Amino acid sequence: VNITNDGWFGETPGPYQQTEMTILRAVENRLYLLRSANTGVSMIVDPAGRMVVSLELSREGFITANVRGRGEMSMYTRYGDTPLLAVTAMLIASTIVVRWVRKRRFQAS
Repeated sequence: VNITNDGWFGETPGPYQQTEMTILRAVENRLYLLRSANTGVSMIVDPAGRMVVSLELSREGFITANVRGRGEMSMYTRYGDTPLLAVTAMLIASTIVVRWVRKRRFQAS
């Protein structure tokens, strides 16, 4: 569930940008997302990022849809940024090792 105050954006692209970022959260977590905005875009998004139903900017009303919980977690929900951090650490370590080896070869010559 995402409850947001988009009122301070006014009639700018801001509420639509927030909407797009919210859709990405549904996809990365592979869950339904219910978004309620006071003046922005209210919507229900499925786990694949498809908008099931929405209420446009500055429109007052209600939206409903059938949603179901999921027992499984997405890879990102389970591991977060850990794989990226591990690869980054390996790249840094390998760069240090390569530079150290090259430096030793140069000093030996």
